[in-house]
Amino acid sequence: MSFDLAVWRPSSDQLTAEEASQFYSDLCSRPFQSFVPGQEMQAFVDAVVERYSALRGTADLPWAAEPDIADDCAIMPIQSALADDVFPIVRDLSRERGLVCFNPQGPAVYQSMNGSSSGESLTLELSDGRVIDGPGDVLVGESIRGLSESNWFVVLERRKNFYVQAGYGDQAGAPRGHYVIEYRDGSPDKHWRAFSSSVDELESAFLEYLQGGMGWTAGFRWKPVSLG
Repeated sequence: MSFDLAVWRPSSDQLTAEEASQFYSDLCSRPFQSFVPGQEMQAFVDAVVERYSALRGTADLPWAAEPDIADDCAIMPIQSALADDVFPIVRDLSRERGLVCFNPQGPAVYQSMNGSSSGESLTLELSDGRVIDGPGDVLVGESIRGLSESNWFVVLERRKNFYVQAGYGDQAGAPRGHYVIEYRDGSPDKHWRAFSSSVDELESAFLEYLQGGMGWTAGFRWKPVSLG
């Protein structure tokens, strides 16, 4: 089996994972002869190989089968054993180049807000499978206010193990009528949880975190996650 990834040029709208799955299915259904490599996508696939080779110090290719490359997309079957190495490369390159990256195994769709490819941006992850680089105040606020039993979590990540997240309902482990909020500031002993009944309180916390502030932490009664 392979670990498959696809990249394509973004449209004007942010896609949910379900919508991206349908788009990916349509790509995979294209006639084989329609995959004529375009310069942009060929350069992308070549860059993946170059970074992988530099990382592993090998001339071997990471593909389980030859990638399908067209003018507007690339579908890359990766050897499953190499997925942990190759996926971050594809993810980073798609961010740098302003492309959509889709992981059908999730499914999850990785996009940049307004075409932004800044590597310094925070990342917003939503329960509908969207992962968005460089979210703005409006999207973050709407995501918090949209928390529900079906849209049950939001994560705003600065980098690995540095994030704030909120959830609602049984899946999030929140008491009835309450939200759960967690933040992590590096190591496992800096991972905290609190509960709130105020969506305004959560929205303010997320927007301050988006701007780099941490004063919002004083407004919650925290317990270490390791202690429940």
